[in-house]
Amino acid sequence: MGLDRRGPIPALQMRRLPGARLHGVPPGYTAVAVLIAAHASVSLVGPSGAVPALMGDAGLAAAAALASAACMHRTVLMVRHYRMACFRCYSWLLAGLSCLAAAVGNAVWAWYELVLDVAPPSPSAADWSFLFFGPLALAAFVTAHGEQVSLSARIRLLLDTTLVAGSLFVVAWVVALALAIERVDSPVRTFLVLGYPAFDLALVSLLLALRARTPGERGGIGTGVRVGYLMIVVCDSIFTMPAVRNGYRSGGLLDTGWFAGYLVIAVAAWYGDGWRPERVGRDASGAGQDSACGAGCSIGLHDCDAATGREVALTIAAPDIPAPGGTRFIDSPSRWGSLLRTVRGILPYLAAAFCLAGVLADGLDTARRMDPVVLIAGAAVLVALVARQALTLFENQRLTEDLRRAAATLQHHAYHDPLTGLANRALLTDRLEHALTQRQAEWEPVAVIFLDLDGFKGVNDSVGHETGDRVLVEAAGRISGSLRVGDTVARFGGDEFVIVLEVGTTVGGALVVAERIRGRLCEEYRIEGPAHHLGASIGVAFSEPGGSASNLLRRADAAMYRAKTAGRNRVVAEPLAATWAISHGETAPINA
Repeated sequence: MGLDRRGPIPALQMRRLPGARLHGVPPGYTAVAVLIAAHASVSLVGPSGAVPALMGDAGLAAAAALASAACMHRTVLMVRHYRMACFRCYSWLLAGLSCLAAAVGNAVWAWYELVLDVAPPSPSAADWSFLFFGPLALAAFVTAHGEQVSLSARIRLLLDTTLVAGSLFVVAWVVALALAIERVDSPVRTFLVLGYPAFDLALVSLLLALRARTPGERGGIGTGVRVGYLMIVVCDSIFTMPAVRNGYRSGGLLDTGWFAGYLVIAVAAWYGDGWRPERVGRDASGAGQDSACGAGCSIGLHDCDAATGREVALTIAAPDIPAPGGTRFIDSPSRWGSLLRTVRGILPYLAAAFCLAGVLADGLDTARRMDPVVLIAGAAVLVALVARQALTLFENQRLTEDLRRAAATLQHHAYHDPLTGLANRALLTDRLEHALTQRQAEWEPVAVIFLDLDGFKGVNDSVGHETGDRVLVEAAGRISGSLRVGDTVARFGGDEFVIVLEVGTTVGGALVVAERIRGRLCEEYRIEGPAHHLGASIGVAFSEPGGSASNLLRRADAAMYRAKTAGRNRVVAEPLAATWAISHGETAPINA
């Protein structure tokens, strides 16, 4: 199952199987329901003897083999159409191998009972085959979610699985396992008696934890397969009870539960929640041909890119699901969203409470001391619960920090120009209004420098907007480098910039700053190719008592246009500058 680099992944669409409707029941599910009902009927009211034994032994082997074949078929189908083996392909393969192990175990059991007409020995090849069912199934579900979660989510999933498995183990030990171990006379049988239910407990715990974390997704192991495995594990748990195990006979209702679980896995794997992928034909131009369901109707399918090995989103068409404008992703139904979040939040506490009930049940037996196995398992659950809460606290702190950084980033973007990083109009207006309020009480002027780059349009027209943007960034840096700490520079729009001088400003000083900025902006720009030469038309205006920020900006803009009219690339002060200069003992500027 290696990478296939024969070309890009072809367009995929999803077609419905014959007889299936989007909201209907595929025919395979109907057939499975009939088979399960027939098996249950024979188990309840059927004759005793060979028929129930045949259905209980050979029927289970056939159902498990069918489930294995369906999972293998799904693996081949995904690899063939997606042209590579991804994590979900491996998960289907492992699920098929787990069902194959169960099929071999049931076949060996049937050989002893139906052919040799003897009770299977213990231990036997059937016991070892059944033992492999749990680990392979665990590996399948872990692999199915291998690339979907972060490291912290994997740790949380492990802790949740440990909590549920430990709690179930405590209860199972108190109810059945301790008594079963007392009757075992060899280490191998002890391993088998403990190993099979232990793997089952781990599997059901993982399934519960996964279901609490995320619903099944298209292309991966979905809800139907999970339900099938849960049915099998529940029947296994019932079988471990000494009273049930001692009175077990082939063909009973317990076999019906296993039989139903394997068939549910088979039909869910075969249909893939009612859909199967097929390749869309391509015309001579290489474009995908539209299907009967119509173009533009699509859903999202996560898959693996053949070139990078990373998961990507493929567009697949689905009838009766309008999605104009591209792919949309399937999410969990909204009516289940609240329930899933609730289960996810209380799952650790439910598991801990379940474990506490098991420990108390063992401790209330005053005829003997508390079982050390129960104490050890209970302590492990307690440690997992504490670690789970510590991880939750860490994640909450990290989330709070992420939210704080996101809020700071949003605030920065709201008040700064995305290209140059300078203040935008909103922040400029705020700073200017604040400066006017502060300086008018002290009868000090606030100077506003309004400048426009001369010749910038020629740069855009000759070398393109990308180079023009880089020139703007360079110009913004030169302006910022020419100012004092506390002065504000903003990009007003296009190639226009505004500077606010508010601390210790004089008319002469403001004109000196403006001339220094003009000199820096007139230096050549070496971005790409030949050097670019620009100028700057600059207007300077000063605040007046009772004046507004918008009026001051308008007067600075008018002074800038006077500089352009006078020949460009110069500094012009508004007429009010002379009044300010004379009133503060300065020489009136000659360019006012």
